[in-house]
Amino acid sequence: MSPSEPLPRNKRRFIFVTMCVLFIILVPLFVLYAIGYRIDVGNGETAFRAVGGIYINIGDSDLDLYKDEERITDMRLFQRAAYIQSLSAGLHRVHVQGDGVHTWVKNLPVWPHLVTEARSFNMPIVPQIRVVGDYLDLETGAGVVFSDDISPFAGFASTTNLWYATTSTSSITHVANNEHIYVAGLFATSTMNLYEQNRQPKENFTFDRTPLEDLSSKATTTQRIGRNTTLTFRSGEVYASWTGPSRSLPFYYCLQYHGASSTRAFYGDHVYEDLLRQGGDKANSFVLGETVCRNEIRIDRQNKKILWFDLFPDREDLVLMLLSDGLYVVEIDDRAWQNVQQIYLSDQMRVVVDGRQIYIKDGDWFVEIYTEIRTNRR
Repeated sequence: MSPSEPLPRNKRRFIFVTMCVLFIILVPLFVLYAIGYRIDVGNGETAFRAVGGIYINIGDSDLDLYKDEERITDMRLFQRAAYIQSLSAGLHRVHVQGDGVHTWVKNLPVWPHLVTEARSFNMPIVPQIRVVGDYLDLETGAGVVFSDDISPFAGFASTTNLWYATTSTSSITHVANNEHIYVAGLFATSTMNLYEQNRQPKENFTFDRTPLEDLSSKATTTQRIGRNTTLTFRSGEVYASWTGPSRSLPFYYCLQYHGASSTRAFYGDHVYEDLLRQGGDKANSFVLGETVCRNEIRIDRQNKKILWFDLFPDREDLVLMLLSDGLYVVEIDDRAWQNVQQIYLSDQMRVVVDGRQIYIKDGDWFVEIYTEIRTNRR
C-alpha cells in the first residue's frame, strides 16, 4: 500500500472502535480522579477510595513544609505554595519551619473530595530591629543615639544597621536625623500612650486612635478597620470579622459540619462552641456535610492583658497584639488553635504601625521591627 492510499476499511473500523472503547473506559476514570477518588489495590482486592487535599501558602523560599512529619518537596516555585493531594480523610498535622524563625504548626481536617486551605507565617525568634538614631554621623553614616545606656538590646535582639550610643555629640560631625523626627511625631500623635494609661488602675478601658481619656465616655468597643477585615475590642477581647465580599470569605471562617463530636475533634471545642453561639436558632438545623461559616473569630491573647492591637501590615489574616510582656503576631485562623509568635520582648514599650513599617518606642529608643531575618550589621 502506497503512502497516498487510505487505510483499509477494516483497519479504520478497528481503530475507531478501539478509540471509542478507550474513551468510554478512561473518561469516567479521569472524572473519578478529578473529584477525589483513587484506586486502592491490596489484600487481593481493588476498591475506590475517596480522598482530599491540603493547599498551603508558605511565602518564603527558605522554609520547609512537613505533612505528618514527612517533608514536602513538590513546591510551586513562584507562589511558594504546595498542594498535597491524595490524602485520606481525617486530621493531618502540617508544620512549616526554618532556621532562626518560629515554627508554624496546625492540625488540619481533610474531607473527601475537598481541598483544605491554610497560610503559614514564621516570625524571627531573635527580634530583628533597626535603631532609628537621634542623629546621623556624617563620617560613617551610622545612627547616633544620645543616651548613657550603651546597648539596651544586647543579648535579645539583632540590630541590622550601624549605630552607637553616646552621652555627648560634641566630638562627632553629626546632623539631625529626619526619620527620628518623623517617628517621634508618630508616637506623639498616636494612642501609644495607651501603654502608660493602661498601666494605671482602670475598671473598663477601650482602644482607639485617640487617647483613652477622650474615649472613656464615648464608647465601649473600639475597632481597627482594614480593607476587608475589622478588629473589634470588647469586654477585654479582640474579635476579627470579615467585611469584604461574601464570595471572598476566607477559608478559616468556615467549616464542614459533621455533627457535634466530629466538629469538636476536627476543629476544636472552641470552634464548635463558637459556631453554636453565632448560629443561634439555625444551629439546630445544620445539615451534616454542609459548609457552615461564622461571623467573627476571637483572637488568642494568651491569658494576658491587651494593651494595643492592629492588623499586621499587608496581611489581613494576622493580628499585631501588644500584651503585657511584649509584641506578638497572632493568626486569625483558629482551627485546632491559633499560632502565636512573639516578635519583641518588653514590658515598657509602645507601638505604631506606619504603612508597612512597625515602629516601637522602648524607653527613649526608637526602633523599627523587621519580620524577617536580616543581616546583622551592628
